Amino acid sequence: MATELTLTELSNKFDTLVKEFPKERRELMETSGDKIKTQVQTNVNAVGVDTGRLRAAVTKAVGSGGGYAAVRNDWSIAPHAHLVEHGHWMVGHDGRLLTLKNGGSWVAGRKMYERAIMELKDELISDAENMLKKVVKDQFG
Repeated sequence: MATELTLTELSNKFDTLVKEFPKERRELMETSGDKIKTQVQTNVNAVGVDTGRLRAAVTKAVGSGGGYAAVRNDWSIAPHAHLVEHGHWMVGHDGRLLTLKNGGSWVAGRKMYERAIMELKDELISDAENMLKKVVKDQFG
């Protein structure tokens, strides 16, 4: 049998829920960012060449209010990361296209960052849903 709440009790529970949500959201963003960063570094390792600078350049930032997490490349460490991520034309020092062993001149991107999001999408959605359920359950049982 459900317990009946007075309007004051209900209002207090909503106030507590509103106060707790930002803390829980920030924690969710921190853990989500850590998961994405780890997955990006795993994807960088799978590139198959010396990726020390690419791996070291993977950084995580969480918004000051905890509303977002960003995993991105630190351009001062790996200014070439966008070329590996998105692909590039193989160009010689004289500006002419070079021919690769496969006969083409385009080097395909490895999509290390993009793939990380797609690989973790379901898990991140599940984590967010679980956080919401927990916050609501803590107040309304």
